[in-house]
Parts: sequence; structure tokens; C-alpha cells
Amino acid sequence: MIRKLRMTNFRGVKEGEIELGDLTILVGSNNSAKTTILEALFLLPNPLRDVPYILPEPRMRLTAASLIHEMHKTLNCEGYAFLLHKYVSDQAIVKWNDTDYLRLLKQLDELYLDTNKISKFPSQSTIKTKSGEVSIFGSLGLSHNTISDLSPRNREVFIAPNSLLISAEIIRYAQWYIHSNWAQIANLKVPVEVAKDTSSLVDENFVNITIEPFLAGRLSIFGLLDDGTRIRLGDLGSGTQVYIVARILYEIIKPQILLWDDVEAHVNPRLLVRIAEWFSELNESGVQVVITTHSIETARMLTEFNKDATILVTSLKDGILKIKKITSDDLEMLTLAGIDIRMADAVIL
Repeated sequence: MIRKLRMTNFRGVKEGEIELGDLTILVGSNNSAKTTILEALFLLPNPLRDVPYILPEPRMRLTAASLIHEMHKTLNCEGYAFLLHKYVSDQAIVKWNDTDYLRLLKQLDELYLDTNKISKFPSQSTIKTKSGEVSIFGSLGLSHNTISDLSPRNREVFIAPNSLLISAEIIRYAQWYIHSNWAQIANLKVPVEVAKDTSSLVDENFVNITIEPFLAGRLSIFGLLDDGTRIRLGDLGSGTQVYIVARILYEIIKPQILLWDDVEAHVNPRLLVRIAEWFSELNESGVQVVITTHSIETARMLTEFNKDATILVTSLKDGILKIKKITSDDLEMLTLAGIDIRMADAVIL
């Protein structure tokens, strides 16, 4: 597990450190680095690794880095300069558990990838820096989308516990991955188990998840009901869609860390209870969970199912990340005081 994370010049964070638990709930105002923390944890295993998301046009399997790029893409701008603080820092460093690090070094129009675990990579190269030669295992374009992995085998290396990122805004990319890998997914009986679980959350009795032709022969993902009828995944509630996809991806990837951004998005109370139960089950099996939320009710619900949950209020000012650990009693105090969780940093920090 990752117990401590330190970021230097990474995205909006000039400097900051955070300690994580088995289940960590990040709360705070907008632009307080909650998502940035998740993205750092998502990139750590290897920014070059393939992740279970596919870009439909052009059809392309996304890497951890390119998925984050798609999430932040604005108009027709390209490149990975957004990973650097203020877009211009010479390097960004993400360090975990005090000993290991991932570093992004800016040289001309490239961001070179460096780590103290460089020996794990079968293919390496060196670049010259002011402090001497540095071994690197790949690079990201600073103002273009080119990714260099030196060798396809470098994508298979993990330097930190593998992590899976879930967010409502990237579910469409996950659906294309599910479509492209359906034979593997179906043969593992994952859809049947997920369908049964989903039935406890909606007023329908699903027995399977399928991919079948819809109108004009075009394929769609369906929930198969016990009476033989079908409902398209896209016609279910948005929260249910996200949960189904999250469960399928988890069963395929089996990550050691699950990351979920804005876990309450489109989620009704009934589904939130099931998600809270699932997080507890994951913790019991040794999986670390880190989530963000803007909802005080969501944070309270999650702590009811996991009394040892770590609740952290985040604040970001002038690039300095501040963290304050609070308790479920503090959440109750904020509720009674009528304080929006997005204003918690103004009260607590």
C-alpha cells in the first residue's frame, strides 16, 4: 500500500504531502488538489502502462498518461505540459512511502520519465542534465501527444502498486474497452456476477450483461433481464452505469489501489450504500481505496461502513497543499452547523 505521498511541482501542487489509510476520503473546496492526488496515484505504477480505457476516434488503447491527458484536454491543445506546476517547472516529482519516486524532467519539448526503480525497465536510455546523466525509461511530449516507451516491454513494468481510476467523465472510454475485450470478460463470468449485484440496487432482475446488436446492427451493452428482455446500459441511471463499469473493470484489472473521483456523482442513496459496502469488502481483501467527494452525506455514509476510514480536508493556496485529518464527529459538527463540505477548509484549516 501507499501510506505517504509527496508531490513537488506536480500539476497545481508546488509542494505537498499526504498520509493515506486503507480507505481515504478526500473532501474540500473545488481546486483544492483532490483530483490531483488521485491522478498522482494513478500515474505512479507507470505512466506508460496500458489502462482499461479506449479512445473511440481514432480507436486506440489509452495509457495512464494519455487518459489523464484526455480528461484535461481543452480545445485542440496537445501535450503533457499540464503535468508541470504552472506548465513551466523544470521537473515534477511524485514520491511515495519516503523512499521511491517518479520524476518528470523537462528537456526541450519532452518530459523524460525517471525513477529510482529504473533497473526494473528492460529498455533504458540516458539524457544529460545540469547535474549529470540520468537514466530514463520513456518520455511524454511537452507540446505534442507523442509517447515514447523505448520498448513495448516497458509498459508492462510496475514500480508502485497498480491502481485503477474511476470517474463518471471517462466511463465512455471504459465501455469501448469492455466492447473490445468482451470474450475475455464474458468467459471470466464477470458480467453474471455484476448483473446479480446490480439487481439488488434497481427494481429489475438482471441475470447477465451482454453485448448484442441494436438498431441497424450496431452493437450496444445490455442488461439482460430474467424474462429475456434487455435494457441498454446507457438507458440505466448514470450512477448505475458507473457502478457496473467500475465493478467490471475492477474484476478484470484486480488493482491494489482503487481511485474514485466524485464518488457521489449521479449516485442515489441506495447505490451509495452498496458502494460503501463494496469499499469495506475491498479493504478486507487488502485493496486500498482513495476517493473524493463534495458531499458531506457521502463522507458520513462511508464512515458508517468503515469506522477506521481516514477523512482528510484538502486546501491549496499558492501551490502549497495543506491537509487536515478530521473525524466522523467533525463531520457531524459541520452538518449541525450547516457548513457546506466545500467550505470545510475555511473552518478547519
